[in-house]
Amino acid sequence: MTIIDYLQIPYRHQGRDTKGADCFGLIRIFYEQELGLLLPDFTEDYTQEWWKEKNYFIDLYRQWNFAQTSERKRGNVILFKNTNSTPGHVGVILNDESFLHMSREGCETHSYTYGVWARQIHSVYRHVGE
Repeated sequence: MTIIDYLQIPYRHQGRDTKGADCFGLIRIFYEQELGLLLPDFTEDYTQEWWKEKNYFIDLYRQWNFAQTSERKRGNVILFKNTNSTPGHVGVILNDESFLHMSREGCETHSYTYGVWARQIHSVYRHVGE
């Protein structure tokens, strides 16, 4: 898929395919398309405010063989803080300045090096294999 293909994916809560995805669904699509890796899905439904109850992202990425890294390179997952300072949004790094993520308007790219996104970075993870 090209970046333009990703940018045509609309937002859909708990969506997991190109017909509609949320931020986690976009990561699954990217990893399958770009790296041939099918990430598992959440094992339970989650509410719109799941980040207030559990820390899904860090626990799941560690479980799925991701390790925290300081490297911000293509394909690494970038986690962003919500209001309670725990990760509640995720994107995938495209290059040394921009990332791909889902918003209510659909898939978008933004810079993570300045502005609101730079201030909201929680951590970065890379897949380390099986």
